[in-house]
Amino acid sequence: DHYDHIAKAAKMMAKEQSRVATEASSTGLVKANVPDAFFFFVPTVTTGKEMQDRILDHKVLVRDCASFGPRFKDFVRFAVKTPERNDMLVDAFRKEAARRDASG
Repeated sequence: DHYDHIAKAAKMMAKEQSRVATEASSTGLVKANVPDAFFFFVPTVTTGKEMQDRILDHKVLVRDCASFGPRFKDFVRFAVKTPERNDMLVDAFRKEAARRDASG
């Protein structure tokens, strides 16, 4: 029945949500606390637009939140997905953090 699928998906997403928060924050690029919803709205170390462009270089999309108002120009938003897609997101943050560290 469909309720079993929903329950399994919610359990997987809750687990992924915690993992993504921990691993993304460990890069130092964003401050991600575990949200109440299955998406993150997080401050970045750059403008949201710059972070969006940098992460897109790794073929992953995060949303620049500047359109939400001037006080959100340094925020991005991204959703909890499957473990494989979340791995791509976290890997993009790690690669971008390494690039920033190498450039000084």
